[in-house]
Amino acid sequence: MHINIFDSGLINRTGHHFDFCFSFGKQLVRRGHTVSVWGGREAGAELPEALASVGCRFEALFTHLPITLEESDVPTAGQIDNAARNTAAQLRAGAVPHGLDFFPTLKPTEFLAYSHVGRAGSMVGIVHAPPGLHSVHSSNIWANACANVQQRGLRVKLGVLEPMLADFLRTYSDRLPIDIAPFPLDSDSRQNHPARPQSIGFFGNQREERGLAVIAPLVQRLLAAGYRVAVHDTRGQFNADGDNPNLRVLSGFLPDLGAVMAQCDIIVCPVSWANYALRPSGIVAMSLACGVPCIAAAGTLSAATYYEHGSIVCYHDLGVDGIMQAILRMAQDYPRIAGCAREAAQFWRATHGVDKAIDWLLGPHPA
Repeated sequence: MHINIFDSGLINRTGHHFDFCFSFGKQLVRRGHTVSVWGGREAGAELPEALASVGCRFEALFTHLPITLEESDVPTAGQIDNAARNTAAQLRAGAVPHGLDFFPTLKPTEFLAYSHVGRAGSMVGIVHAPPGLHSVHSSNIWANACANVQQRGLRVKLGVLEPMLADFLRTYSDRLPIDIAPFPLDSDSRQNHPARPQSIGFFGNQREERGLAVIAPLVQRLLAAGYRVAVHDTRGQFNADGDNPNLRVLSGFLPDLGAVMAQCDIIVCPVSWANYALRPSGIVAMSLACGVPCIAAAGTLSAATYYEHGSIVCYHDLGVDGIMQAILRMAQDYPRIAGCAREAAQFWRATHGVDKAIDWLLGPHPA
């Protein structure tokens, strides 16, 4: 079968946009499918090369980045409408082979566009946040897309990665079933932990909403306290102050992120609560997958979802002192929390992972 993976936010090898497209594409090719990945026209040469290495063909299609538009301070109705119309025109103009159309990060602009131009085949989309998170108008166009899908009889399957998101999406249409999709993250899990934590890691696409301003002073405090620290910095945003043999800075895309994270005793995820209260965090999820205890922001969606496993300690203040206090609490009870992390990794392997996500993707559509 031919599978089209669409992601207008895919322009480089950073963040979950690339991780998801790469992981899904790689495993789908291994299962014998033909895969085309349709991303942004701003993509550099390294993106087609990386996808070609796992047998996928990259096509530059989209001219706008919905994440930039929808997360701006004051996106206007006209901006979002224009983006949806442009996306629809590009979907029409692209020489897209017939097959299964898959949006691993489905945005309101993309959903509305597809509801107008969708074809006789099937569409699957994973929704990462409530449509109205950044703009009331995004809620309206999501509702319009749901109505269009139903009126045109399009075969659409939607999924979310966090159960609480399903309730938000069901308020827009009770006729479009919302699945809880497996999280497409895999990792070998940590089997042994020290009596006290000695190494701490920060991972992912470092930027303002993910606590970039806090990381540098926090790293200095941790180094002064005797910890070994690893900072993964995909875009070169982290500036280390001087040389320290206990600080390791990891640049760019890590093909085996889980294995690197599993070398740490604690993962710290410093994020803005306001930006992640209704969005999942792939780093928090990966900490469960690789069996490493995690420091996460209280009240965020991922912390609420996975807190029950006992491997997460939360901070309430996105500042150096608040996060240091959370690390101290974890260190004082580390053997028990580490045991919970190992159990959480067993749960993850039984429930999530790329293969299980692909089983869901290729599984039956709702009638």
